[in-house]
Amino acid sequence: MNTRKLEIWILIADLAWIVLAFLGADFLRFGLTWSPDERILIRALLPFVIGTAVVWTALSLFMPMDGFRGGWKLSAVFSHVLFGTSCTVAVLVAIGYFSRNYVSRLALGYFIVLLVAGFLAVRCGARQLLRARHAGGDIWRVVIIGSGRVAQEVAAKIEQHPEMLCRVVGLLFPNQDCEELIVPSLSEKDSTQLSTLDIFGLLRKSRVNEVIVALSQAPTPEIRTLLGRIRDMGIETSLVPQSYELYAARPNLVSLDGLPLVQLREPDCAAVMSS
Repeated sequence: MNTRKLEIWILIADLAWIVLAFLGADFLRFGLTWSPDERILIRALLPFVIGTAVVWTALSLFMPMDGFRGGWKLSAVFSHVLFGTSCTVAVLVAIGYFSRNYVSRLALGYFIVLLVAGFLAVRCGARQLLRARHAGGDIWRVVIIGSGRVAQEVAAKIEQHPEMLCRVVGLLFPNQDCEELIVPSLSEKDSTQLSTLDIFGLLRKSRVNEVIVALSQAPTPEIRTLLGRIRDMGIETSLVPQSYELYAARPNLVSLDGLPLVQLREPDCAAVMSS
């Protein structure tokens, strides 16, 4: 579940589009035949192209400019692209002011419009490509062990991030009465209890690539043994740390006469207490 490659590929596509937008702006403004004066005006745009590439690379390294890190939403993608373009335009204005060179404002306007349209097209194209790969079965198959809020949140996060090319193909949770795992279905009556021996056959049949443990309590010795055997099968295992609540509940560090306390509060409660 590595999204870093996608971020890099989108950045490369953005940089390539900056060059294409420069050529497109030249074509829209000057056409295919360039007079000597027009060549001078075109060369005057080169510092703006270099500045755009530098600024956009810096923004992409420190901000979610790829459009996927917060979950795919077209409105969020548009706002990120618009904010990044606004920052870029501010830098371009500064470059134009300090360079003191005459630049065709129409060509520069074409360049900025093409930037916004191209950046949005890159992200929408990446989204469609990911959907096609997902529909074609090119996915990372995941099983979640857990039944509480954390397990549900893990499943929801995977669903919200198509760039991960993951699909939750199963959910297991420990039986409180015996050392077995339960496979839930649409109704509790149809739920099936599986022994640890049956789990391995289920994982092989479902072609599972990874098992994520998202239990509200520490894994029992039986669960830890099960995970060890799952790793021996070549299936990757991940564990949501027990201190996950420290991130989900917006903790507040309180000092009690020199004794540090981490105060866990729900987001709505924190808002009420701060108001």
